[in-house]
Amino acid sequence: MQERMIEVMLFLLSQNARPSWRDWYDAVDDSFGEFSEAEKHRMVDAGIDLMERRFNPTPVRRLRAA
Repeated sequence: MQERMIEVMLFLLSQNARPSWRDWYDAVDDSFGEFSEAEKHRMVDAGIDLMERRFNPTPVRRLRAA
């Protein structure tokens, strides 16, 4: 399953740097059609969250010397 999810991500990123929710859903549905709607929605949300962290990493706090 992990390989199939990586294929979905690579496909989406080759089409668009910022795929929409619908793009994600269509790709997940094509690759994981046997899953329930709830499972596909969770996969889409997880994929979007993963990509958002890539584009918007958590800022690192810098410590100041006293």
